[in-house]
Amino acid sequence: MITPVRSQTIVFIHQFQFQNGYAPSTDEMMQGFSLARWPVKKRIDLLIRDGFATQQSRKSRTLQLTQKAIAYLQSIGKYQGNAGSISFQRKLPFLGEISAGFVSLPATTSEFLDFEYPNPETDFSLRVSGDSMIGAGIVNGASVIFKRVPDGYEPRPGEIVAAYVEGFGTTLKRFYKEDSIVILRAANPDYPDQKIDTCETSVQIQGVWRMTIA
Repeated sequence: MITPVRSQTIVFIHQFQFQNGYAPSTDEMMQGFSLARWPVKKRIDLLIRDGFATQQSRKSRTLQLTQKAIAYLQSIGKYQGNAGSISFQRKLPFLGEISAGFVSLPATTSEFLDFEYPNPETDFSLRVSGDSMIGAGIVNGASVIFKRVPDGYEPRPGEIVAAYVEGFGTTLKRFYKEDSIVILRAANPDYPDQKIDTCETSVQIQGVWRMTIA
């Protein structure tokens, strides 16, 4: 049953993640709802219990809405992943794994991810290998949906991207740039920044983050 409280919680989580690129923390939900910690935790527990969300062992920013919650958001017109009319397809290109650790060789396998999504011709999915983006709610083994971008695309500072580093491979990181230096930054303090001088090494942005499916 979708009660007004449950609806409010699902909408808040989705809007926060859409705007920030990562899941809200308990403290941010407390602030957003003007509630104490216990009522917020109860809301989260009920979403998880009834299949509207998942969370990895209570770790910060690993709260993710499920397809059940996304279907509800679509039914009330609150889903922000759509642009214009909805034309759902059953399969999305799934291109293998992407490293969420250190840069590694790119995946070479191709298959399809069964998932309803509005732009199967322009979007693709990769399965995450590693935990360097866990602070952004992107856990090891999750599937991440990316929007394809044209050659030479330069992301906004802090945008989550699939970046190919010439001679090394592809990695999932936040993008920053200072003059000719590209900085690929993890969302996990165990991983140092990866700094690449683009005068010496090419960095190609293959896609930008749109959604994570835990």
